[in-house]
Amino acid sequence: TPYSDIDSIPLKDLLAKEIPYPIVLINEANAGALGEYTFQTPSENLININIQDGIGAGIVENGKLFTGANGTAGEIGHTTLYPDGILCPCGNHGCL
Repeated sequence: TPYSDIDSIPLKDLLAKEIPYPIVLINEANAGALGEYTFQTPSENLININIQDGIGAGIVENGKLFTGANGTAGEIGHTTLYPDGILCPCGNHGCL
């Protein structure tokens, strides 16, 4: 969450104390991709692009959410376009 400090809140633990169901936290691009896959498309593969404060993509491959080795697959907004560009909250310079 490069644009906020929400990652410092133990949200999953707080919710688990109040809600008697399994809690899963994912970003909006991945949630959107799962929603599209589950309710809209007949395809087993899709990419859902999400544009808000940043640009992200949720990827469903062979019917499963693909997050990559470090959980950052689809974070296309942090692609460096301008190496000497402005500082992004993620720490890179010149992000898309």
